[in-house]
Amino acid sequence: MNAILLIAIILGVSLQDVSKKIYNKRATAAGTYFFVTLSALAAAIFFALSSGKLDFNPAIIPYSVLFAISYTAGVVGSVIAIASGPLSLTSLIVSFS
Repeated sequence: MNAILLIAIILGVSLQDVSKKIYNKRATAAGTYFFVTLSALAAAIFFALSSGKLDFNPAIIPYSVLFAISYTAGVVGSVIAIASGPLSLTSLIVSFS
């Protein structure tokens, strides 16, 4: 089961990078923020559908907000990096970081 989940994660991350590259070829700079907004909306929908199944502690809200801001900055940075350079090199640098 772990091997199946690992393969699914690898395919999902690869698909995410390829979709960013394809989107950047057609979008403007303002489109980058729209793409990130759609990604965040997909995560919010997943969270809403799984409500009741996730343990949630209100004490972690400040950490969650800081993580959300940091993750959003990282995704915007990776979308901009993929738009300005080759996908393979950008993915390699992101993986190493």
